[in-house]
Amino acid sequence: MASLTPRSEQFHLSLAWTMLHNAIIGAVSIEHPYFKAFLEGLKLPCKNSFNLSEIAHSYLGEVSGFVVDLMSATIKSFQDLRLIVREDISEGEKRALNDAFSASGPQYQDASFSALFQEFLEGVGAPSAGMLDAVKDRYEPSVASTLENLNQPAYRMKMFCWAASGAPRVMPDEDPIKASACFLLHFLL
Repeated sequence: MASLTPRSEQFHLSLAWTMLHNAIIGAVSIEHPYFKAFLEGLKLPCKNSFNLSEIAHSYLGEVSGFVVDLMSATIKSFQDLRLIVREDISEGEKRALNDAFSASGPQYQDASFSALFQEFLEGVGAPSAGMLDAVKDRYEPSVASTLENLNQPAYRMKMFCWAASGAPRVMPDEDPIKASACFLLHFLL
């Protein structure tokens, strides 16, 4: 890319939405009602009375940096989650976990907690639809509204991230999420 134009990778990524739009819909002037409605939406005030356009323009990396960081905050795979699982469990808990793995079938023989936890987070749907149905009326409305996405590939990872960090997306400048197997196992064993 650098040999063809003087654009940086970051600038090229910031144009991605325009290139996609032009490829699917075609080039449309900024005066088109479609763009006018979109721009009016960006100007709606946020909680702190700023609008999204002002936030993007005041961003340290400028608008292109804002778009690139926003894209990198999206969780699409387990690697995007930036999760560190510490297997800090006692010998007794290791034996109990290995016994549980053995009782679960040959596919879990010699499994690790980290591998099992990753498999769970990468899974789709409710692990127990009956248990979910029994409690979903007690969920906060903001969480309950996400249940329609339950069968989306990254749903569990986003919900875990939300529970662990307070946001359903990764904060690129923050430390990775750290999960303790010892803490998590107390809910399972």
